[in-house]
Amino acid sequence: MKEKLTFILPKGSKVTDMGELEYRIEGLIGYDSNSITYAATPFIMGKEINHRVVLKEFFLKSVCKRGADGMKMMISPDDAHKVLRHMKDFKMAAVAMKELSCKHSALATIRHIIDANNTIYCEMDHIEGGSLREWVEHNGGLKEREALRIVRPLAQALQVLHEGNWAYLNLTPDNIILSGNEVGKPVLTDFDEARELTPQGQHIHVDGGISHVIGFAPVEQYNETLSISPAMDVYSLGAILLYMLSGRVPPLAFDVNEEYIIRAVPIDTRASTCNAIVAAMKPAGEGRPKTIAELLAMLPEEEEEKPTAEEEPEELEELELADDYLPLEGEYEAEGNQAPEAVAAVGQPQPAIPAEEKPVAATPPQEKPAPEKREMEDTAMDSPSVAMPQYGPPVTTIGATPVQPSAPQYEAPEGEDANATVVREAPSAAPKHIWEEMEKMKERKPSADNSMGRSLLWVALITFIVVAIMAAVLIFS
Repeated sequence: MKEKLTFILPKGSKVTDMGELEYRIEGLIGYDSNSITYAATPFIMGKEINHRVVLKEFFLKSVCKRGADGMKMMISPDDAHKVLRHMKDFKMAAVAMKELSCKHSALATIRHIIDANNTIYCEMDHIEGGSLREWVEHNGGLKEREALRIVRPLAQALQVLHEGNWAYLNLTPDNIILSGNEVGKPVLTDFDEARELTPQGQHIHVDGGISHVIGFAPVEQYNETLSISPAMDVYSLGAILLYMLSGRVPPLAFDVNEEYIIRAVPIDTRASTCNAIVAAMKPAGEGRPKTIAELLAMLPEEEEEKPTAEEEPEELEELELADDYLPLEGEYEAEGNQAPEAVAAVGQPQPAIPAEEKPVAATPPQEKPAPEKREMEDTAMDSPSVAMPQYGPPVTTIGATPVQPSAPQYEAPEGEDANATVVREAPSAAPKHIWEEMEKMKERKPSADNSMGRSLLWVALITFIVVAIMAAVLIFS
């Protein structure tokens, strides 16, 4: 049967401290046995501030009621002592949390504390995001790395409270909000059960014990007479880590043992993480770490962030651009250097150049200087079919005088395989009459002297054959 929420302040009602501050209730966020949490809009001197806040009201639901106006908290004389004692504890914790919350981002900031409607209200920052319980119920258990990214900020926030002589005592998945729904940005939002630490060996009496949530409170938190120590928060933090890894609420503290924990965590969980959970959830005085610092020392070291898949392609692209680099035509001339003996053509595979080093133009070998221009011309006139040494791609010569468009090139005679002839580009400095002589040499026909020489060769060959035959006849006769 659904509970009637008659103790909830109606939407649109206003809470004021009879001073400058005023809050308009926008809706219910949640409630527990000691308090009610609302979404509210603040006003300062009657002027609306354009942002939402969280307004937490002390309301002991088991014994308190609303007055006739639906606003004021009413208590019976028989319960007055109990309610006033709880209200005092609530206000002391609120004052302490207001001072300590500004020291760590994983603690929800308390801005104002006001008295109104016979009770206490606290204004806190509104945090966008869902609770850890909602995240796990929707996504299942977290990976070990993600769980540790949540545990570490929580542990540091608890250390701040312990150093301020306070214990949190209410670490549950409902009280941990993931800011912006991002893993790694947890915030503790509730402080109803926070208590001052008691000196070692000293105990206090709490009627009914401290409020506890099954699975996350240590055994000693069920007792009415107890000693408040940081070790109680150590147990709850270990239970939170176990909950995130397994995706299941741990059993009562009385039923937790090492075998259960080992079976509950994923098989790929590191031994150091598993051992830390086992130690944290041991009974008090039986090996449980006494401080958060001791528990943190047992966890694996925080891993360095690695580049994401989106960042890696950019780095590869930069390397590819660097590898494709080649000096442009004319760079050697612009820098006043001679061309090397051989430069691979653009587009051919080149040795990789590291991305972090800037490519530099290759320097020519010193022991083999380029032949001088005059020698090239002489070679060209003597042997037109021999290719002149080239630098760079076949068409363009780097470091030599550019070819003039008007200069004629060697052409293969009719019937000759043009592909077998090595063609070079003629230097532009060759005199015009040289090219005319070369053209005449190509058209020149065999002379009479050459014909006479071939006739004499045939006569000599025939004479040799006749003499050889006569010698053979004389020998065998």
